[in-house]
Amino acid sequence: MDEVLEFNDMTASMRSDETAIRVPLDVMMRLLDAKRDGIEVLDELAGVVQDIADCDHVFISRYRATEEEFESVAWRSDKQPSTVPLKQKFMGEKYLNLTLVDLGDVAQHNHRLRPEIARQGFKSMLGFPLTDNNGLLGVMECFSREACHFTPELKDQLLLLARHAAGLLINAREVRLSRRLLIENEFLHDVQKNGYLSDGLVLYRLGEAMTAILEPDGIAVFGLETGTASEILQEVMAKGFTMIDIYLLKQTIDMDFINRLKQLPKDGEKTLLFRHPIGDKLLYIVPLVWENKTKGVIVYFWRKVKPASEISILEDFVVRIVQYIGITLKRNAIYYNIQRVSFNDGLTELTNRRLFDYLLGREFAKAKNQRTPLSLLVVDIDFFKKINDTYGHQTGDEILVQLARVLKQEFRAPNIPARYGGEEFVVILPGVRSGQAIEMAEKLRQKVSVTPFGNDGSISATISVGVS
Repeated sequence: MDEVLEFNDMTASMRSDETAIRVPLDVMMRLLDAKRDGIEVLDELAGVVQDIADCDHVFISRYRATEEEFESVAWRSDKQPSTVPLKQKFMGEKYLNLTLVDLGDVAQHNHRLRPEIARQGFKSMLGFPLTDNNGLLGVMECFSREACHFTPELKDQLLLLARHAAGLLINAREVRLSRRLLIENEFLHDVQKNGYLSDGLVLYRLGEAMTAILEPDGIAVFGLETGTASEILQEVMAKGFTMIDIYLLKQTIDMDFINRLKQLPKDGEKTLLFRHPIGDKLLYIVPLVWENKTKGVIVYFWRKVKPASEISILEDFVVRIVQYIGITLKRNAIYYNIQRVSFNDGLTELTNRRLFDYLLGREFAKAKNQRTPLSLLVVDIDFFKKINDTYGHQTGDEILVQLARVLKQEFRAPNIPARYGGEEFVVILPGVRSGQAIEMAEKLRQKVSVTPFGNDGSISATISVGVS
């Protein structure tokens, strides 16, 4: 007769005077240690069950309701278990109905066993459904080649261990979820706390967080190189990919792919995840796209395909983090735009007068404290009013932009070119003595004198340079 078990009442009928579990105290303390990984403890529990039951095979399996399949998580057997669909699981329907399976003669059911199991010659079996308040969690099964091996006393002892196994399955699930949530929260807090990190650093930390949450066999995070004609993607971080893999990914995720991405998700819509086969791997591709702007791409893979229910949970993490990163990068873009407007000259995009005054004071104080040289060039376009009067102010503006371009080419960090006002420019030269500064000024003057200006390159201009 079938026996139905309710999880909360599993010990109700046990005889307290006869059912003390014969487990050494140190072993029991290890099994009850809440700090240990649940799956690790389940493996040890399977060994304890085999010792107590003195049976040939013990299997503890997790039931995945979404996929309707049983996945072995711990066992003691010379046979490697595999994932089994509910329809093929021996006594699967009884487990689904939370019915304890107690067979004194397994041979009567050989026609329902898989051939490799039937050949084992089992005579008796106990199967415990492991449950929580929502239904079936998994099963714990014991097989013996001895008929009527499982006595009522033994059955009661194994019921207690089965209940503990159910608790460990719950614990393993909750601990895994809590760990992922903790990593996610630490990452989001870190990005928020550190303010306006560079896009590259934000993407790198995103890759580190997703590595910890997803535990993939490979992950790569790419930022988009804007304004380049050749390599569109630049890897920010990569683990589990070879250099050839990275090259193939860059070939796969080309400009056409990037342009298609821009048309897909908008703010407020669900982040898209693509699956793309490349070589022997099935890649997951997550575009980082906001407001029709592609910021980058995340690519990851697992060698062993995960169950759909697990994928769904992980995708929820990915979507949440990616959407938050979108907000962060958008916030950074606004911040840097404000900085650019506040401290850059709108026409030439050089440092403006406000920032120049600050930087000159800073460099002057540094040179004084450290007793290092500091020079300054003051550049003025000769007869600029005549150029404006002859060619118009629009052409005059174009000449200012072209001169700023020459200054950027000639003076790179730590030198600081800036627009002082009108047709006047300045260049701060940290660590440069007067003699070297005069040489740099003369080189600039000569270069400007042979540079064609204006839209058609038909205008000549000269400059005067003062050195301090």
